[in-house]
Amino acid sequence: MDKLKVSGVVITSITPKDGHIGYATVLVNDDLLLTSIAVYRKRKGGYRILFPTSKTGLHYHRPLSQEASRLIESAVVRECELVFDGRKW
Repeated sequence: MDKLKVSGVVITSITPKDGHIGYATVLVNDDLLLTSIAVYRKRKGGYRILFPTSKTGLHYHRPLSQEASRLIESAVVRECELVFDGRKW
């Protein structure tokens, strides 16, 4: 497989609760769809994401390397800034 590339990000906003403001869906390499990634607004500004887990703590999907984690998180944060903050890149 070639290097990871985020092909697309869709943000779905929700009624905010305890910092939780929405969910992200991420398309990786036009081949893998990651859904239900929770998006939170940090108290001091910015965003953080949480990959879905079961009630027993098992991960449904998550990046296994820091590089993949940073790639996905930065793509989601960029899209959140466009959706929630109205910033243009």
